[in-house]
Amino acid sequence: MGTFDEIANQFNTAAMKYSAAIQPYAIKLFIGLLLIDILVTWIQFVAEGQLDSSFVLGRLIKHLLSGGFVYLMIVNALPWMEAVLNSFSRIGAAATGLPALSPQTVLQLGGNMASTIFNTPANASLMTNIELAIVQSISAFVVLLSFVITAAMLLLTLIESYLVVGGGVILLGLGANRFTAPAAEGYFGYVIRVGVRLLF
Repeated sequence: MGTFDEIANQFNTAAMKYSAAIQPYAIKLFIGLLLIDILVTWIQFVAEGQLDSSFVLGRLIKHLLSGGFVYLMIVNALPWMEAVLNSFSRIGAAATGLPALSPQTVLQLGGNMASTIFNTPANASLMTNIELAIVQSISAFVVLLSFVITAAMLLLTLIESYLVVGGGVILLGLGANRFTAPAAEGYFGYVIRVGVRLLF
């Protein structure tokens, strides 16, 4: 088992692979749903007797523009959504003045802090050395445990972001039809929520 950063990189590589594998299916789903939406719209116009050419042309242009945007999102989902997530990390780094932290860096910081607490000299204390050793050991353990939990949570958030960005491409295919579009909108909302967690 590797370091936390190696684990995160493995999930990132896997996400790139399965995103590329899912993308053709998302495009097929997108084209099928777009054609169904255009057909349903045309049937509604015929049934209501609204075959005004300017109105039909306007609806067709609307379908093509929104469909073109969704197609671009499907094709570029991985780099664009990774850019969104990375922007949240950069905002967090700028706000704290610290570089963007990786799970392994968080773990190392916790280890350094716990080591400092454990190795602090005990000569100016009213407690005996045994009492101080017990307090220092417990304090160092609690600090280390806190940082391990934080690093694990960061690792899980990164893994979740890779899975969402890579696998969520199929949801973008649902954006071509007005009846299934809320599922695609949910994908964007979820990416933003994960990004906000990365920020904090």
